[in-house]
Amino acid sequence: MANPQKENGYTPVANEIIEQLVKWPLNGTQMRIILTIWRYCYGFNRKNHEFSITFLMRALGLNTSQNKQVRRELKTLIELGIIQEIEKPTKNTSRKLAFNKNYEQWSKKNSGRNGPEDKLDHRSDKTEMSGLIRQKTAVEKDHQEKRFKTKSKEIIYKDDFEKFWSFYPRKVEKIAAFKAWNTRLKEGEQPESIIKAAQTYAAECKRSKTEYKYIKHGSTFLGPNKPFLDYIITNEIEPINGYRDEWAID
Repeated sequence: MANPQKENGYTPVANEIIEQLVKWPLNGTQMRIILTIWRYCYGFNRKNHEFSITFLMRALGLNTSQNKQVRRELKTLIELGIIQEIEKPTKNTSRKLAFNKNYEQWSKKNSGRNGPEDKLDHRSDKTEMSGLIRQKTAVEKDHQEKRFKTKSKEIIYKDDFEKFWSFYPRKVEKIAAFKAWNTRLKEGEQPESIIKAAQTYAAECKRSKTEYKYIKHGSTFLGPNKPFLDYIITNEIEPINGYRDEWAID
């Protein structure tokens, strides 16, 4: 059962922004694009970030046939002034986008609209529903950076944990998993045994073709109930050297 906690990461957005945004008759795809930009900008304590159309489609759980839809809705948001295009895309880089917090500027940029009462294009609402069914999303993935800053404090992952993480079959909520890892080591568990357990668990998931959404989060695998112990003592499954899926983000 999913049990997200704020201490494992959150996206800070001012209440005033939300209060203003909900007054706009945006369609579902437009709102999801905004949420994705919030997640990958504010969720990582940065003002802007590079977003390719392919990345946005994966984050929204849409397929390649909906490419035009994402382009159209993103263009609308830029025209409304809600999303800002900081840098245009080039052959080697994706466009850099940011959310415009100055809501008084919304609708004043190349749109011809005067405010929230104007109706936007809702043609994509029906189309987007086909993209809601999915096993996993890019938003669920961590960037798997060895070092990054959160709350002005740098986290440096230890080599043995990085080895564990490279084998573990579901790379989600890395910070929470690292905290659980350190707790288990303080209790006397050996890194080598936990790494072996991760390999065995990955092999079992692959052999049984476990759906991605049913694979335990790393923090759960290393949690107080210690599910990893079940995979330390078994010799029935041949461990594998790592586990990757087609949606993994390097």
